[in-house]
Amino acid sequence: MTKNTTNKKRITLIIISIFLLAFVSGCAEFEVAEEGSQQQKPTTIDGCLKAALYPDADAIVEANAQGQSPNDKILYLFDKGSVQQIMGNYKESTKYLHQAEDLIDTLYTKSVTAEVSSFLTNDLALPYEGEDFEQVMVNVVKALNYMYQGDFNGARVEVKKTNNRLLQISDKMEGKNEYKEDAFARYISAFCYEANGELNDAYIDYKKSLEAYEQYNANYGIPVSDVIKKDLLRLSESLHFSEQYDAYKEKFGFMPYTKQADMNGKGEVLLVIYDGQAPDKLDNEEATPYFKDKGSYVTSVEVTTEEDNRYTSYVSEDITQIAIKNLAQKMDLIQAKNLARGVVKEVVGEVAKQGLKEVLKNVPFGEFFGNAVVDAVKKDSEKADIRSWKTLPGRFQLVRFPVSGTQLVKIKMNMKDGSQREKIIKVKLKAGAKKAIPVYCFQ
Repeated sequence: MTKNTTNKKRITLIIISIFLLAFVSGCAEFEVAEEGSQQQKPTTIDGCLKAALYPDADAIVEANAQGQSPNDKILYLFDKGSVQQIMGNYKESTKYLHQAEDLIDTLYTKSVTAEVSSFLTNDLALPYEGEDFEQVMVNVVKALNYMYQGDFNGARVEVKKTNNRLLQISDKMEGKNEYKEDAFARYISAFCYEANGELNDAYIDYKKSLEAYEQYNANYGIPVSDVIKKDLLRLSESLHFSEQYDAYKEKFGFMPYTKQADMNGKGEVLLVIYDGQAPDKLDNEEATPYFKDKGSYVTSVEVTTEEDNRYTSYVSEDITQIAIKNLAQKMDLIQAKNLARGVVKEVVGEVAKQGLKEVLKNVPFGEFFGNAVVDAVKKDSEKADIRSWKTLPGRFQLVRFPVSGTQLVKIKMNMKDGSQREKIIKVKLKAGAKKAIPVYCFQ
């Protein structure tokens, strides 16, 4: 047997071995996934959040980071920041989210080389910089961290960053985006101004929040709460903005509200309810992503104080609906990029096939294997970018209520399945003081 023949046989065996190894590996991976799906103990971040096993969720975030692609670093920072907040580690949460914010700023001006490489593969070849709403939520979640610690100045700084980020996004989208203002961020900013006694600035942000909620109602179907209307009536009267006060009375109709003078002897609590989980980002098999609503769990939250006064929650931010609508608005751009990428891949693929054909021309079945390799690479690269921030809530609800001195407050959550959950918290506030308190309900 000649040396040439022996080499050809070796090459053939190597190629066949590689092909079989890839096939067997694929089968093994499928079997492991099926076996794992039978386990009852939460082994995912989502499962741990639903079971309120927050330290376990944090451990999974850390485990997932091992061997993670550098392109996915921001996902680790997102999830780490969220889980640390849920665990009550507000400073740690802010630290990780600050790193995420820095990374977003760094990635804003993308590398031309990276963009070109994504045309030969897909957007997974690029560092994930977050969807528009995710970038905004970085600062919103940080603002809440500061509020839970009683640092209302720090919270206001973060809200101001959300405004700047939204302007940046609008410029990038040439003003065609609907998500131009975050009503929830504006509202908590107004609350923070009030906490510092800056009523004029609070009034301005309440006004902007109302305008944003009216836009939310048009875009996402989120009702405009009477709470913010009463805030505007209260402050416009207190600040002697007579013209604006009369205009609001005419616009809102008869609406009883607590006057500012009657609030001076009381503290005030803003209860922030984390309701459900952020939507899943999936591939629709056309190499374009979409968000799937995972549903919320809390229909409403009722708060009862010791004086037997009752207050009800309202939806202040529907992250799921914003995510779905925001991504849909980008679909034309995504599809245009996919089309251009397809043309580039077709050209490059044909060149690669010809090259492999020449290299493997003396190898048995060389042309077949060469074509199979190129086609497999092309098929693998036709995948949608389904990376997303999974540890955000599906939506936020708010309950705002006054408290005199020290009180036991009953919180009753009405669940979508008809059940109720209750808890009692002790609140102690000085007159005129304000406090933000989180309540987590991921299932």
